[in-house]
Amino acid sequence: MSSIRRARITLLANHNRNVSTVFVLSLEGTPASCYNSIVTAARNKLRLKCKMVYLMSTGEVVTKENCLKVIENGSVLVVSKGEALQGAIRPETPTVGVIGLDTLTINSTLKKPLLDVLIVKSWLEDEGEKQLRTTAKSLPQVVAAVGMPDLHPGKRYPIGAVYATEGVLYPMLVGGDIGCGMILLETNMKSSRATEKQVEKWCQNLVGVDRPLDAFDISKSIEWSNNSQTIQPVVEELFQKHGIDLNKFNPSLGTVGAGNHFAEFQVIEHIYDRAIFEEKTQLNSESLFLLVHSGSRGLGAAILKRHIDSFGEVGLASDSPEANDYLELHDAACEWARHNRRLIAKRVLERIGGSLDESRCVLDIWHNNVSAVSCTMPTADNDKSEGDKPGEEWKCSKENRSDEMKSSPTTRKLWLHRKGAAPSNQGLVVIPGSRGSLSYLVQPIEPRLGSGFSLAHGAGRKWHRSKALASGKSRYPNPEVLRTTPLRGKVVCTDKNLLYEEAPDAYKDIDAVVSDLVDLGFVKVAASFRPVLSYKTSS
Repeated sequence: MSSIRRARITLLANHNRNVSTVFVLSLEGTPASCYNSIVTAARNKLRLKCKMVYLMSTGEVVTKENCLKVIENGSVLVVSKGEALQGAIRPETPTVGVIGLDTLTINSTLKKPLLDVLIVKSWLEDEGEKQLRTTAKSLPQVVAAVGMPDLHPGKRYPIGAVYATEGVLYPMLVGGDIGCGMILLETNMKSSRATEKQVEKWCQNLVGVDRPLDAFDISKSIEWSNNSQTIQPVVEELFQKHGIDLNKFNPSLGTVGAGNHFAEFQVIEHIYDRAIFEEKTQLNSESLFLLVHSGSRGLGAAILKRHIDSFGEVGLASDSPEANDYLELHDAACEWARHNRRLIAKRVLERIGGSLDESRCVLDIWHNNVSAVSCTMPTADNDKSEGDKPGEEWKCSKENRSDEMKSSPTTRKLWLHRKGAAPSNQGLVVIPGSRGSLSYLVQPIEPRLGSGFSLAHGAGRKWHRSKALASGKSRYPNPEVLRTTPLRGKVVCTDKNLLYEEAPDAYKDIDAVVSDLVDLGFVKVAASFRPVLSYKTSS
């Protein structure tokens, strides 16, 4: 019998690998009692009447006789109602099953994850904070989990959140829209051209601008985009190597997509810090700006599905071949998403008489990705701030965060998982509001672990889409009124339901979100932008 007295086990439902749980299994009893504990856990935690148990690494059937022989700390088991094992068998790679390692030494400097939500004034839904904390405490190797001021709940994992781990990657914390982000361009057009009459003409010109590309346009667009010296070229062979046919996704290049994605023309509303705005960035306050928010469309979702079909919702040891495969696809999808944003900008600008080649890129950042960062961290003996005991959740105070990483530091390599969070360690960041509010250009201050090396990526949803849709239809029976925003900007969107779902009322107050980041000492505001035309989708 194994010398380990307890084992942390991951259970996956055979019919749906998204249904999973982690529990501690006692190995001190008989093989039969061990097996019965698995059946009980499947019934209580997965609501599944278990009749068959499989070891995912080999596909071997686990029985009352061999239970203690085949199960070890970190095992991933698939439970079924009696049907045969479905999907791919997990490779026999001990380091991949990071959940339940024999000794969790990686978190030795912080007995519990650093947990914080960077909210002082912003509205916060309890469910979003609950998802943040539950995930951080249930996944091994999480060093820190930080909710941004735009934190809100997702389907299973929160949006507006950052998780820092050591030695482990969790693809599900990045989500399916890998590489989603924003590009801000100072166009070759003057803001004075954005008169009310001219904007109305632009609205007409933009209808249908993001129709799917045909084969000729795809080839021409990829050739144009690959010639850019600022981003990596699309490499079709890389995706083919991992069984993903890029031809299924390339027609979506240059398309905005639904949800909260957009292409928006903006003008300067107010300059708060001329030293940043003019001297550091050399931007022209009389320019017309274009902000594009989009991601990898269905490509990122296919990569996430590939991982879940093979391994379920478990982590990958960062030095394993499986992690290397995921990162290779992840990085390529991020670059694909950048190509997508540039093609959107090119198509939109050409419709109104502008030129991408003559415009200047102010920033192009990802909101959904995983990346490595070197970080200084306190030792366990010095993990204190304002009387907090080692391992307690750190309080929301500017003084705490400004000094938290400075006592007895040790340098560590961490993996930052961002889902709906802008990087604070890559220069300027734009934080957009809803289409009916201002956006803000900010300069990050002293990026650090206490902020997850990140900032808010937008205002963040206040209402779920179903609530926004129902409320919108009740308040605005005629959706046409939503095509003009409170700031007199125009909206191009032929999807009436999306008009309601993305109405300004459905989002948090962007001024409160940015104010929280300022008050906590994370940013300086350079300028604000006012939207004059927001393009959502044409279908």
